[in-house]
Amino acid sequence: RTGHILMVGQSYRYRRPARAVRRALSDGTLGTLLSIRILTRRNTSTFWDPNDTRYTIPHFYLLDNGVHHLDTLRAVTGRDVARVYSRGWHTPGSPYTHNAGGVTLLDLEGGASVLYDNEYVTSGRETSWNGEWDITGSKGRLFWRGGDPDADSAEITLQLSGHAPTPVQLPKRTRSELDAELAEFISAIETGDPPETSSADNLQTMAAVFGCVQSVETGRVVSIPDLMQEVTCVT
Repeated sequence: RTGHILMVGQSYRYRRPARAVRRALSDGTLGTLLSIRILTRRNTSTFWDPNDTRYTIPHFYLLDNGVHHLDTLRAVTGRDVARVYSRGWHTPGSPYTHNAGGVTLLDLEGGASVLYDNEYVTSGRETSWNGEWDITGSKGRLFWRGGDPDADSAEITLQLSGHAPTPVQLPKRTRSELDAELAEFISAIETGDPPETSSADNLQTMAAVFGCVQSVETGRVVSIPDLMQEVTCVT
């Protein structure tokens, strides 16, 4: 309504590993995208004071961390989420009042399937905040590992069918992810072009997140286009 630029700070997609993976998927290296597995294990049980409000927020693992992974998923694949089926559970000994982890099966537009396993209270090995990604295409697989504690670093390996594994080079580190975000914002203001993470684009990420929340609460598959339509009708 105002004609001003509104941009959302989705920092994960501006990290070098995400940029490298997006390049590998967009240039046809893997062929047709078939499936993705994302595993995230973080222990946030002692991050905050025991009485901190964050431990009482329902579906906090999705709202706080899942939003970044689902946005990164959209960024690297160039696809929106079509459907989700999500289940959550309470972790024994967790300081969270509600679920502290869960698993989601997502269908992307174009047919690829995604298995997203996210846990916010773990006593085992932790992954990077980026998670660990296994991406399968018709020509081979891509493995994204590492990045803890430096989430702007990673070990990405390409395994094409019939060939030996080869490392994927990350873009040269010229600035932090936050600096990259700000540069995008400034460019949008100067040129009038919509930024990559515009508010309009981010609605698709938020719809995917709240689709997961709705699926956990109802036990049903949620159509993201239908959810977007419901929101449009309400507003």
